[in-house]
Amino acid sequence: MNCVLGLDGGGTKTECVVLNEVGAIVARATGPPSNPTRIGFPAALAAIQETCASAIGSTRIKFEVLALCAGLAGTGLPENRDQMRQFLAQRFPTAIVDVRMDIELPLAAMPPGPAIVLIVGTGSAAIGRNIAGLVDRGGYLFVSGVDLEVRAKVAHELGWRPIPELLEQIHDGDPDLRGGWPLEWWGLEPLNRRRRDWQLRYAAAFQSIQAIE
Repeated sequence: MNCVLGLDGGGTKTECVVLNEVGAIVARATGPPSNPTRIGFPAALAAIQETCASAIGSTRIKFEVLALCAGLAGTGLPENRDQMRQFLAQRFPTAIVDVRMDIELPLAAMPPGPAIVLIVGTGSAAIGRNIAGLVDRGGYLFVSGVDLEVRAKVAHELGWRPIPELLEQIHDGDPDLRGGWPLEWWGLEPLNRRRRDWQLRYAAAFQSIQAIE
C-alpha cells in the first residue's frame, strides 16, 4: 500500500503516523525523544528510526512510503535540518522528504493564503506566512512570561537569534519587576552583561528561523 509518513519529534517523545492515499491514519507509534540539540544526533536519529519502524511494522500491511513530513524540534539551524533530511532521505530513498521545525506544522495545515499560528503555553510563539503563501524563514517573534532558563534553552535549541536592538530597554521596562528579585516569584533577574549568553538569555525578541542561503 502506498502511504505517507508524518513525524512530530521533540524533547520528550517522537510520534509517527502512517496515512493511506486518501489521508486516513492506518497506523501510528510513539517512541523516544528526538531533539538533536538536547540528546545529540546519534540518539535522535536512532529514535526516529525506531519510531518509524514501529509505526510501519505495527500492521501486516506492506507499505511503500511515497512522502514524509517531519516536524522536529532542534532543526531551526539549517545544518541541523540538512542532517535530518539526509538521514531520512537515506532511510526512505524513494520518498519525497520535507523536514521543518515542529512549530511550522500547524501553519502547514492551515488553508491556503495568509495565516498566523499562535502557540500559547508556558511560553508564547508565533509564525506566519504572507499573501503569497510563503513562510519567512527569517521571521521574528516575541517571547515573554517565561522563566529565563527555559527561554534561553528553547532559543538555543530552536536556533533563534536574539535581536540586540532595544534589548536592555525591553528587559528593564518595568522597574517594579526588578524590585522583586530574587525573593519574589515574579521578580525579574537584573541584566548581567558578564554572562557569555547574556543576549540569548535576556532578549525578548528573536529571529525565529535563521535564513537559509
